[in-house]
Amino acid sequence: MNRLRAPGFARYVLPPVVYASLIFVAGSLPQAPETRLAFTFQDKVLHLLAFGGFAVLVWRALRHLWPARERWWLLGVSLGVASLVGGMLELWQATLPTRSADGFDWLADIVGALFAVLGLWRTGKLAPWSALDASAPVSKR
Repeated sequence: MNRLRAPGFARYVLPPVVYASLIFVAGSLPQAPETRLAFTFQDKVLHLLAFGGFAVLVWRALRHLWPARERWWLLGVSLGVASLVGGMLELWQATLPTRSADGFDWLADIVGALFAVLGLWRTGKLAPWSALDASAPVSKR
């Protein structure tokens, strides 16, 4: 069965694509000089949260596309994809006249994705794979 045409495509695969698009749109908007941050590291916390959420969505999509893969592989690829998209966002922002690239933002993206992946790994250790998704392959139960 072609998983790109399977019933779960819109539910599992489209969300990370839309989410990544929204990250790039929001990251392309000009920042006004009078933008006030509520606290010192607010920008980094936002990066942590945004890319942690993105890593979770990527994991769900990969789990749908390759249900027979081991959980560690899916989580590792999710971390890699989220880190890559974070780096691409910083490179994109470096080309924009109203934005600036920051290596610490990319580091926050990676750390956020890592926290999400570690949380998913821990959740999988506490609850069997079948409890997370009843449609998991028999080999994962």
